[in-house]
Amino acid sequence: MRGKARATEIDVPPGEPLALTQAGPHLLVRKLNRRVVLGDHVSLTLTLRDAQGGTQDIPVQAEVRHRSPIDDERRAHGAHKH
Repeated sequence: MRGKARATEIDVPPGEPLALTQAGPHLLVRKLNRRVVLGDHVSLTLTLRDAQGGTQDIPVQAEVRHRSPIDDERRAHGAHKH
């Protein structure tokens, strides 16, 4: 991540949403075992840890995209920067 700190964990205050965005916390996946192209899906597992140290694994099918679906929707409604 160019000039930004790398982390293996992100603290999320209880009851608060976390949006993974290009401007904020986001995931950079490296060393994949295959080439991916736009539209491909990549299997990931997010591991959540509570304050007592208990964990929950959440499987995710992430689509390879340039932008998030929310960014695409904003652009469709004319809310993009010029």
